[in-house]
Amino acid sequence: MMKYVLRGGAIIALLIFLFSTAQAAPVRVVFIPKATMPFFWQVMERSARHTAERLNVDLVWRGPRNEINLLAQRKLLTLYTRTPGTDAIVLAPSSLDDLNPEIAEAAEAGIKIVVVDSPSSSRHVSAFIATDNYHAGYKTGEYMAAKVGPDSTVMIMGYVKGNVSTDRREKGFRDAMKARAPGVTLVSSHCEKGLYRVCAQAALAGLRKYKDLAGVFAVNEISSVGLVEALGYHEGTRPGTVVIFDYNQRLEDALKDGSVDILVAQSPETMGRLGVQTALDLVEGRCVEAVKRCPVLFLDRESATEDVLKTLRLEGFSGVEASPHIMGINTPTP
Repeated sequence: MMKYVLRGGAIIALLIFLFSTAQAAPVRVVFIPKATMPFFWQVMERSARHTAERLNVDLVWRGPRNEINLLAQRKLLTLYTRTPGTDAIVLAPSSLDDLNPEIAEAAEAGIKIVVVDSPSSSRHVSAFIATDNYHAGYKTGEYMAAKVGPDSTVMIMGYVKGNVSTDRREKGFRDAMKARAPGVTLVSSHCEKGLYRVCAQAALAGLRKYKDLAGVFAVNEISSVGLVEALGYHEGTRPGTVVIFDYNQRLEDALKDGSVDILVAQSPETMGRLGVQTALDLVEGRCVEAVKRCPVLFLDRESATEDVLKTLRLEGFSGVEASPHIMGINTPTP
């Protein structure tokens, strides 16, 4: 009789151990960025991994190499929706609408959905974390309008149409220019493939086509690098005011050597950190903000101090660390 009691006790102990082990398994968050190559996404990855380690989250980071591979994002969404153990997906969608069926399938499987950087129109998204891109573009347009003459020409170095972040950034810039400098002619040259080389070719073509530009605004990291490269090859007059958006080492160098006048930097660190934190909160049943806006820096050569640049080079900046420089406080005076 005692033997059976011992066996029964051992079985119960084993069941308790297995149950406690299952309970202790970390939450799995799958993070699908638009791309993995640009520095913007590399910073976001480092931030997400650091946050996941701190919070004991099992993080999977997978995405396409460049930002125009919607098919790869669709396949990854389907793969991890149908892979057992996925608790939440953090997605930076390359399209406003085209991933909605895959997002719906994930949500119906009980997976929490957090979107970062660019919005999704899906009703299944629980939280959105991003720059206010329209406002950032508008503030940039206000600065440009104050710098250029009333009858001058300004070129927008645009990006792939349908990329909502850059579309809204460009829309804000255009609206500000129309409101503050209605006599200025706006022209554009767009990079339609989302590649550095293609953006450089498009920028150089625009610089050669539109003579005596009073200003140029590049809307993201890839178009900004393309513009900086094109300026190096351009034989004509340098545009009067050059504003670039996003940060990497090449763009920092261009700010320092005077190739550009203003660098507008987002905080991919904030998006990575809050993306993982918000996903965990949702899985564990905590309330989250539906929309969270991330800080933006306006930097000229004087305000681009080594301390500020160090945060951008290594791990981006958070709203707390960069509070003196947040958009609206650090907006440059023309």
